[in-house]
Amino acid sequence: MAERREVAVREGERAGCCAQGGACRQSPPRLVVDASDRPLRLCILYYPQSAFGKSTGVAQQDVEEVPQVLAARGLSSSSWTSRIGPDGLGNVQAMRGACCCECLWCFVGVLVPCLFPNLCASWSTEISAWDAALREWQDDWNREELLELGIFVKSQSRSDVHYTTGANGQVQKHRDTERWLAFALTPDEIEKLKAEPHLIGKVEQGCCGGPDESE
Repeated sequence: MAERREVAVREGERAGCCAQGGACRQSPPRLVVDASDRPLRLCILYYPQSAFGKSTGVAQQDVEEVPQVLAARGLSSSSWTSRIGPDGLGNVQAMRGACCCECLWCFVGVLVPCLFPNLCASWSTEISAWDAALREWQDDWNREELLELGIFVKSQSRSDVHYTTGANGQVQKHRDTERWLAFALTPDEIEKLKAEPHLIGKVEQGCCGGPDESE
């Protein structure tokens, strides 16, 4: 496998329009550096679901290869694989179903929750359990290993909402979301990331009985 070459973006700048961290994306750049090119933060895109079957959580190349900036701080390939692979993050991912069915349940439940209380309750239970497991996974990794290496990980996402008007004049709501695992790489950046919320942008207050996204 060819070694991944990270494309760094200076702090406060944006990547190309459609690239990770670009103006038309919700996610930050994959690798942010300071004016002296010192790595500050690594953001790996996170996929809680796939169209069919279980998602691995991150791209397969990221599962198989520890990022250079993390390896440079002493994180071994074996440790990376154990935390990101099937026995680590994979166990968290196993709690989520395939997106095609769940999107339908959520779509139906949001429109007419009073008619489908069991679907809403099932969705709420699954999402709450997955949310708790994902938080525990990162808290354990930080406490047991990463902080000693000068690294801190936090799951984050950003949602933006926009509205369009259909041909019949009906206003439709659209929510665009991207998720990532942010790894802070300096003491100052660690404190900055700790103070940031897990969810950024337009958040929901316990939609359909799920977790309060403002927490």
